[in-house]
Amino acid sequence: MTVSADDPRLYAGEGPRDIARVGVVGCGLMGAGIAEVCARAGLEVVVREVSDAAAASGHERIAASLNRAVQAGKVAAADLPSTLARLTLTTELRALAGCDLVIEAATENAAVKAALFTELDTVVRRPDAILATNTSSLPVAEVARAVTRPGQVIGLHFFNPAQVQPLVELVPSLLTEPDTVTRARAFITEGLGKTAIAGPDRSGFVVNALLVPYLLSAIRMLEAGHATAQDIDTGMTLGCAHPMGPLRLADLIGLDTLLSIAEVMHGEYAEPQYAAPPLLRACLLKLDETEFRFLLTLHHAIGDGWSVGLIARDLGLCRDANGKRRRERDAQRGQQPPHWASPTPRGGQHQRCTPAPHAMERPPMASFGSAATGHRTTPLSHGRGRQRRAAEGRLQENSAL
Repeated sequence: MTVSADDPRLYAGEGPRDIARVGVVGCGLMGAGIAEVCARAGLEVVVREVSDAAAASGHERIAASLNRAVQAGKVAAADLPSTLARLTLTTELRALAGCDLVIEAATENAAVKAALFTELDTVVRRPDAILATNTSSLPVAEVARAVTRPGQVIGLHFFNPAQVQPLVELVPSLLTEPDTVTRARAFITEGLGKTAIAGPDRSGFVVNALLVPYLLSAIRMLEAGHATAQDIDTGMTLGCAHPMGPLRLADLIGLDTLLSIAEVMHGEYAEPQYAAPPLLRACLLKLDETEFRFLLTLHHAIGDGWSVGLIARDLGLCRDANGKRRRERDAQRGQQPPHWASPTPRGGQHQRCTPAPHAMERPPMASFGSAATGHRTTPLSHGRGRQRRAAEGRLQENSAL
């Protein structure tokens, strides 16, 4: 149900609890999961999206997840209508004015988040309302500086899928008031029945500071040809008792999300363990399989001095906004490819680049290569959205929530 910000139902009945009405900004994978968790806990939830179409899509996502929970026996069928009735979707940010807690689940972009918090600061009426960000990599202090009440700003980092994963990282900044931390912890543990851990206000907090280098190392191992995707995942599931392998987990998180987090953390710490591997970037270039394998082969032949992005650009493998190959566009403009991409390099003598043998023998990535948002995805990952949804379904079936 999508309503106007003037609808009186948005401001009716504060309820006996400190936090009875929760606002969620964004209804993508994380926003929808957070909204569902809150609605299942008996809270009134107002979800804001940027358009009616996005709001309708978000509502369908939540309804589908709740139906799966009913089928799995996690939610009583009789509770489904009332749970959905507690959800209100809107396209107006001022509809969140009557909320006791607002959780921002927008894109992982510092400027976007700061702008949202500046507007929320003027919209939310309750003076001690908690303004939380679900950021997975940005320091909370960056968004706290955008408001006039930084003492009420805190990081609440849920994990995907939020309706299944029992952990939330509680991340106060140096400006967060102790009472805000206490209330936020009570909301997570008592209100939602989840486990809260305290995280430092530094990029990556606790979990991603450990997890992201691990995932990137697995991608580098696959890229170098040291092991197949199946063997990497099987080794970690059977050898270390992990519930899923690192490459499958990267798919579930979303490769675009993983790349975004890695770039933020590498920018913060400038440590090589956080640098995104060329293979991760190549998976997001919308290449067909032939182009993808040729690109990686050429990367091995030329060496690490050339990034995958630069090679793809110079070869004209990237598409512009209209879907036209840059190679085609440059040919129309009379521009020539770089000398190393030409059949006859400088000096007029043909030279053969001999890549490492494993570069040509790289196996298909059976469980690696999906972008959670459904865009910027290499054709190697066709069908991976279905695999991700199936993985989420299996997580729900195995969850105690």
